[in-house]
Amino acid sequence: MKTRLPMLLAGLVLLLVAAPAGANGAEKVVVGLDRYYNNEIRDGRPYHYAWEDTRSYGYSQLGDLIRVLGAKTTSVRGPASKKSLDKVDIYIIVDPDTPKETKEPNYIQDDAIDAIVAWVKGGGVLMLMHNDKGNAEFEHMNKLANRFGITFNEDTCHSVDAADSQKMQMHSFPDRPIFKDVKKLYMYAICTLSVKQPAKELYNFRGKTIMATCRYGKGMVFAVGDPWGYNEYLPDEDNIRCLSNLFRWLITEVKSVERGSPP
Repeated sequence: MKTRLPMLLAGLVLLLVAAPAGANGAEKVVVGLDRYYNNEIRDGRPYHYAWEDTRSYGYSQLGDLIRVLGAKTTSVRGPASKKSLDKVDIYIIVDPDTPKETKEPNYIQDDAIDAIVAWVKGGGVLMLMHNDKGNAEFEHMNKLANRFGITFNEDTCHSVDAADSQKMQMHSFPDRPIFKDVKKLYMYAICTLSVKQPAKELYNFRGKTIMATCRYGKGMVFAVGDPWGYNEYLPDEDNIRCLSNLFRWLITEVKSVERGSPP
């Protein structure tokens, strides 16, 4: 597998973007990826959903995609706080560690949750990407998500079934900009979501909530029950197209004076 975003994929992103986020001489939007609550290390290197990880479960190619869109990527290596969050515009938390994955996992504590909520209220964009039962930490992640009306259900949905490959492909999307030209998405072994006000369901597949959003103060939250954008699955189906649409929208949200347009 190639470890950098192929030129073909980069070209697709450029075609999708009418005006790159870095245009007009504006300061770049900073996308911060948590590396404290998800802090797996393998062979002395960041592993599992890290910008630096070029292996199958790394985010190196997702980082390439985001930079093609005109934003800057960085890692947030400490707990969420006013100081750390003031340095980023979009904050991504992916699949916080369990004791099975990390000897001493860093759980999302109450003071960090308060800092994140205040940051979103002030205009920050929070992206929560979780995982399925047995492969994710639910208690503390849900303490955070619940503040925005979102619950990650401790289940496993649409797991791999060799007898029915369609179970691994999401389809039938609503008419929303982030699903523009998206016919299928490749995800499997995910957790579903439950939502209540102020959150709203964004995408439902076969009666299960897969994606949700929440407008909160001047900011917003996007949630999905799968790490989704890692290297192995980025090129599958229309994943790259949808992720391009998604991050283009999130970047636009940060740069927009008035927040309120639907995704």
